[in-house]
Amino acid sequence: MTEAKCVFIEEYLPDLLLGELPAEAAEAVQRHLKGGCQDCRMAVGKDMAAMSAIGLTASAPVPANLKPRLMERVRTGHTSAFVEPQPGLLVAFSAQLPWEETGLAGVRRKLLHRDTGTGIITAIVHMDAGIRYPAHRHAGMESLFMLSGTLDVSGIRVRAGDLCLAHAHTVHGEVHAIEASDFLVIANEADELLLTT
Repeated sequence: MTEAKCVFIEEYLPDLLLGELPAEAAEAVQRHLKGGCQDCRMAVGKDMAAMSAIGLTASAPVPANLKPRLMERVRTGHTSAFVEPQPGLLVAFSAQLPWEETGLAGVRRKLLHRDTGTGIITAIVHMDAGIRYPAHRHAGMESLFMLSGTLDVSGIRVRAGDLCLAHAHTVHGEVHAIEASDFLVIANEADELLLTT
């Protein structure tokens, strides 16, 4: 591992303290800490305090998922849902993003990225069971990757792990959520809903 910025070092600290970091990465983190970075040294102190607290409460009944939840909180302890560790690289922590209403009942989204130049958005979308997304015309290519649930897209059932592509300028009918569904979508904001009265 080459020398990295603090944001990467902080991600490795929990694994370093647990002794689970590969040797090469552990050496790079140790070099960084010995280099005198006060921010990372403070982060080590916080992580050690959190791990000590976990150890002190080990005699009490502990929910099975507590340690993984705490470790995930330590690992992703970013104050922002978006981190740009270097120019041109963006990391979006979807768990930290709130669901936002889309204006369509039963359809919410977490906007992961918007390209203002092209109008292309990347989002996680949730549709409640039984909801129908209106027929629409695609302004550009749309990629829809199913994360959970089942959708009916033009008579075809798509489920977790399935991909649905729609080419620019194509039109298709309603998308029906057979059950509550989550999917990742990359689409163009200029898509046109074809609402009937």
